[in-house]
Amino acid sequence: MIRSCLLLATLCIAFVSCHSTDTEFKTTIQNADSAVINYYGANDTTLSVTIVRDKKTLDQLTDLITNEAAPNATICGYDGSVHFFKQDSVAADIYFDMNNDSCRYFIYKEDGKAAATVLSSDAKTFLESLKK
Repeated sequence: MIRSCLLLATLCIAFVSCHSTDTEFKTTIQNADSAVINYYGANDTTLSVTIVRDKKTLDQLTDLITNEAAPNATICGYDGSVHFFKQDSVAADIYFDMNNDSCRYFIYKEDGKAAATVLSSDAKTFLESLKK
C-alpha cells in the first residue's frame, strides 16, 4: 500500500514538473476567438491591420508561432505584432521580425520573461498572405 502511494506521488510530481509553460502559452492562444495582426513600416508606424476570426486560420497561425523554440533569440526589431483575443480581452501579445533573414522570430512574454520561437519561411509566407 505504501509502495503504491509512493509510486502515485512520484508519477504526479513527474507529470507536474514536465508540464511546461510553453504548453500553457500555446493553450492560451489556441483558445483565442480572434487575432489582430499589425504590420509595421518605418519608425514602427502601422501600415496594415488584419483581423482574423476564422478558426482554421487562427489554428494555422498558432501552430506556426509555437512550432520551434528559440532560446537564444536576439531581438533585432519588429515588423509587426499579433494580438490574440478571447471574448474581447487580450489573451496574448506577440511581436515578430520577419524581414531580416538572419533574425526571424516571434517574441512574447512568458512568466514575465521574454521568450521566442523561430519564424520560419512558411510563417513569413503565411503572414504575408494575410496582409491586406
